[in-house]
This record gives sequence, structure tokens and C-alpha cells, in this order.
Amino acid sequence: MTLLPQQVVGGHYQILHKLGKGGLGTTFLAEDLHRLKSKLAVKQLHYTSNNPEEQRKVEELFRREAKTLIKLGEHEQIPYLHAYFQEDQKFYLVEELIEGHQLSEELSPGKKMEEDEVIELLEEILVILKFVHTKGVIHRDIKPENIMRRDKDDQLVLIDFGGVKNLISESGNTVIQGNNTQVYTRHYSPREQIIGRPEFNSDIYPLGIIAIQALTGLEAKNIPQDSRTGELSWREEAPQVSDRLAEVVDKMVRDDFERRYRSVEDVLVDLGELKQTSVLVGSKATSLGKTLLPDFRLPKKYVWLLFIALVGWVKRSVTQHQMRALVP
Repeated sequence: MTLLPQQVVGGHYQILHKLGKGGLGTTFLAEDLHRLKSKLAVKQLHYTSNNPEEQRKVEELFRREAKTLIKLGEHEQIPYLHAYFQEDQKFYLVEELIEGHQLSEELSPGKKMEEDEVIELLEEILVILKFVHTKGVIHRDIKPENIMRRDKDDQLVLIDFGGVKNLISESGNTVIQGNNTQVYTRHYSPREQIIGRPEFNSDIYPLGIIAIQALTGLEAKNIPQDSRTGELSWREEAPQVSDRLAEVVDKMVRDDFERRYRSVEDVLVDLGELKQTSVLVGSKATSLGKTLLPDFRLPKKYVWLLFIALVGWVKRSVTQHQMRALVP
């Protein structure tokens, strides 16, 4: 049953209108009637089952995942989960409303970002992801559509965690397979996640894809791949990128997760060193320029005096040479 405007769910969340719909559920803009003019995002998750045991297990897992989302919402760049409940055999999440635009709007095909912009973008998301991983959570569905640029402060916000998606498949049936649950988005997911065995560094892979998009102006589906090694071969599409940054990005998107960065901290360290090296190189170049090319311009009157003195010295030298030539 789809929700209609003015309909109330959860006792006091009045639906205003639909914000969007996906294979896993529908998101609505709602108002909390207990808090005047309080706008929230209500997510109705699609789920159907006639199996009582399956239903009970899904309810248990839903509560567990919701509690995890509440903990994650402690970070200012992750939406806060205000409430969760079940009503008419449907699951609901009531989240903080993030007003802004998706990162996908900044990754226009054909548009290339500057290196420093891409580094700043990666660092901001990695810091959020570091917090997520310290809570023992793998996001599982990082992509430009799940990263928002918040209007009020221009900060990036990480949304739509894949944990709850483990409970519900695209067809509306439950998928209860523990760590083997297949939750991923094509072109943004590494091999181990596609086969249902995600690692913490599986979240690093899609960030590398986003970096390649930003540096090349290519859509994720159009990034070239080496048919022999399975690795992405994107460097020819971005010859302006420094070798050092390219090496960092390449390591983020290694096909084999054991050759990929093991943690977001490792990526942050390398990006920090890259930024520091760039600053030092720029500073040294400026310093050398001042040392090797001093500004020693003289006033015109001193230039003329030097010229006259030089002419006099030449005349004396010629005269002395002629006199020595006359001596027998």
C-alpha cells in the first residue's frame, strides 16, 4: 500500500509528498505532528512474506540494523535516525531530512576536477567512513547518489547504508544470509562484494571509482578495464594527473582486495603526504626563484657612471699596450 498525502504513520508522522522510489522502498517528506514544522524523511521499505518464522527473523534483524543506524547518526555528516517502527507488515525509518544535492550532480560527464579538489573530496568522505568503520559497520553501497552536498554548510553527507538492504531484496523478498548477503551497485562494487563477501576495504573501492570519474570526466560504466589483468586503465584519460595521486587511486581500486588499501586511515596518510609534498615543492620553487634571480636593478645615473668608467679602463689598456709595443 502506497502512502498518500496527509496520511499519518507511526502515530504522528504526516506524509506530505513522495521524494523518491527505489527497488528497496519509497522515501516521503513528512511532518512530525508532535514537533511543529519539523520536516523529516520517512522511508517505507518494501517487504512481503507469508512465512511467520521468516517474518519474525526479519523483524529482529530490522531492529538490530536500526539501532546501528542510530549510533552512526551521532556523526554530523550522517543522517540521524529519529525513529523506526513496523506498521501493516511494512518497515519504516524516520530520518533527519538532508536538504541539498547528490554528488552525482557535480560529476558531470566530460567535466574534469582539479587534483586538489579531488583530494579534498576524498579526504572528507574518508573521514566519515573512518567513523563508520570504527563502529564495525561496512556501508556496502557507496556511490555518488548516496553522497549528498548539504545546502546549509556545503558539507558532504553519507546516506543510505546497505545494512538494512540486507533484509530486503529487489523483488521484495528477504535475503537472510549473514555476511554473504549480496548488496551492491554495479560499477561501484569490487569483486568480493559482488560474490557476497564484503570486507571493510570494499568501501574504499567505490571512492576510488568516484575519484576516477572526477579526474577523467567519464561515467563509471565507461572507465576502461584491462581485459588481461582486470584492473582499471584510466590514466590515458587523465594525463594531467600526477603520478603520485594516480598511484593512490590505483591502489584504491585494486581488483584483489588484499592488494587494495587495507583501511581508510592508510589512504588518508598517503593523501596527507601527497599534499605536504606538493606544498614543499611549491615552497622550494618559490625560494629558489628568489635566490637565483635576485632583483639588482640600479638607478640610471649609476649605470652611466659604470659605462664611463668601463670606457676609460679600455682606453688606458689600449694606450699601455701601444707604449709597450714601442719599447725596443
